[in-house]
Amino acid sequence: MVGPSPPEWGVGVDERCVEWPWVLAHLAQGNGLLLDAGAGLNRDFLLDSDALGRYPIHMILLAPERYCYWDRGVSYLFHDLRDLPIRDAFYDVVVCVSTLEHIGFDNVLYGKRRPSGEDLPDDFVSAVGHFRRVLKPHGVLLFTVPFGRRQLLHTQQVFDRALLSQALEAFGPSAEVWQTFYRYGPHGWEVSVSADCADCEYVPWIAQLPDERPAAFPVQPDNAAAARAVACVRIVKGEA
Repeated sequence: MVGPSPPEWGVGVDERCVEWPWVLAHLAQGNGLLLDAGAGLNRDFLLDSDALGRYPIHMILLAPERYCYWDRGVSYLFHDLRDLPIRDAFYDVVVCVSTLEHIGFDNVLYGKRRPSGEDLPDDFVSAVGHFRRVLKPHGVLLFTVPFGRRQLLHTQQVFDRALLSQALEAFGPSAEVWQTFYRYGPHGWEVSVSADCADCEYVPWIAQLPDERPAAFPVQPDNAAAARAVACVRIVKGEA
């Protein structure tokens, strides 16, 4: 899904219902070696798709997850995205689904043994630079981030237009850049434009640590589950 979503798509469902189809649609015609930075595709139903079946897949994340598919040929590496231990120009595709927003924040939920106390909201720039470095010439970066009003939350942030531009600048010169925006509303997730997403806010309690969350989760008036808008970006690396 790289354009309009079906009517009433994803009412009460988080942004994965548009991010995953968007990624798979862009992967459907490609091939080569794929790096999943953040393991956003680490689900059996995604790995079983025709689109992902075209790629040998490496996943990099902070620590082992409950889902592990080594028996399907997936290779796992546990490391920080800000310092990828991978040689230059190695991958044909890098995918990063809703991960950049967590870099530089407290990631105890994602494998760190204790709260990191990090408050480094610009550190995603280092990761984007490494994505470019490990991509081959003409390689493709696909990334998604929550979008809207800039918010600094305990475990992540929400990208606004300026922060998204910073991510594009961190990648450097590119052959092609496409941006698609989806916004959550009363009728679910719909394709949008950045200006119409600028006021969107993240559901606040989702980004709290488990022991800080309310015992009974509050239901939002619009049934939003997490982000209310996402930016989906495709960048093609140039020759240099």
